[in-house]
Amino acid sequence: MANVIWHVEKFSYWEDVNEAAAAIGDLQGGDQKYRKAWTQICEISQNEFNRVYQRLGVQLEEKGESFYFYNPYIPDVLNELTNKNLVEDCRGARVIFLEGFNIPLIVVKSDGGYNYVSTDLTAIWYRLNEEKAEWMIYVTDVGQQRHFDMVFKAAKRAGWLSTDDNACPKASHVGFGLVLGDYKKRFRTRSSEVVRLADLLDEAKSRCKTTLIERGEGDEWTEEEIEQTAEAIGYGYSDIFQNGFGRYADLKKNKLTNYTFSFDQMLNDNGNTTIYLLYAHARIYSIIKKSGKDIEELKS
Repeated sequence: MANVIWHVEKFSYWEDVNEAAAAIGDLQGGDQKYRKAWTQICEISQNEFNRVYQRLGVQLEEKGESFYFYNPYIPDVLNELTNKNLVEDCRGARVIFLEGFNIPLIVVKSDGGYNYVSTDLTAIWYRLNEEKAEWMIYVTDVGQQRHFDMVFKAAKRAGWLSTDDNACPKASHVGFGLVLGDYKKRFRTRSSEVVRLADLLDEAKSRCKTTLIERGEGDEWTEEEIEQTAEAIGYGYSDIFQNGFGRYADLKKNKLTNYTFSFDQMLNDNGNTTIYLLYAHARIYSIIKKSGKDIEELKS
């Protein structure tokens, strides 16, 4: 339903781009009506995120890492950059020209609105001045490499970051390969083309439950025990593979290599997957238990 609603809204949305752009400007300017709607959307999203994190046994420390946390600081940061003669006017926008790049870094759009660059530069300033960061590491897909190269170079020209990459304060970008969908096309969150993690967890649990029943391993178990075991295997709960299947599916590949998402490959109980390793781990412990030997004795 969420995807259907989004696509319906998308088509009516693009009929009046100017109205949408004006709304964004009002939101960035602190319009109470838009800020209230934005806050409600964030709360709904956060509730859904937390449900997934709870299923994975993950706890997060919440920080104000969003545009609207940094928004009050952006004007002063841009003034500092302007006073350092880094910002120029170009076709109605405000930009920073950087040596080695054939396009400028846009810090204020032609309609007066802010963008990712405005926020990212302000985030660097805030982390250095308020949080006293020495080394900032940004982890995103490789498609963002040039963006961060330009942002970091602008921060170096401003004197915020050291020009020596081995000295602090410094910032680094760690890129990873793209996750591809059907027809080798990149997953795009804005187009609602991604696989929801909640759906992946549901699918993992469902397949593990089916496998347990087919193998007759749950013949003497209650329904609750089958459910708990399916969750433990599907979600990857164990001492050695905590929250494992999705993480292992990513980490077993070269981090810079693109890969095509596949339920079948990720949740396969044969081959180089977390579920297969969990089954192997369980079988080994079963053999040890039946042997009557103490595991510490075997280790020695």
